[in-house]
Amino acid sequence: MLISKSEIISLAYISSITEAELKDEIISTVISKYIVPIVPPDIYQQATEDPEAYAVLIETHIKPCIAFYVKYFHINQLLMESRSYLPS
Repeated sequence: MLISKSEIISLAYISSITEAELKDEIISTVISKYIVPIVPPDIYQQATEDPEAYAVLIETHIKPCIAFYVKYFHINQLLMESRSYLPS
């Protein structure tokens, strides 16, 4: 995986959150829905196989994008699971 849960937390969160609170499924969904479609397949494949060769792309663009989309999905998950959430 191109990013760890601890990296997601450090990039996207101000408040303390544990790695256990972030679901692997959300991270996978974010990557498949938002990263894979915009990064050419051959570059994405090479970046996952040899991250050092694509360090700038990964560190400045891909990781921040993943982190903030994971936060977005995580917030929605918390709202949906909250007892205070009442759909109209």
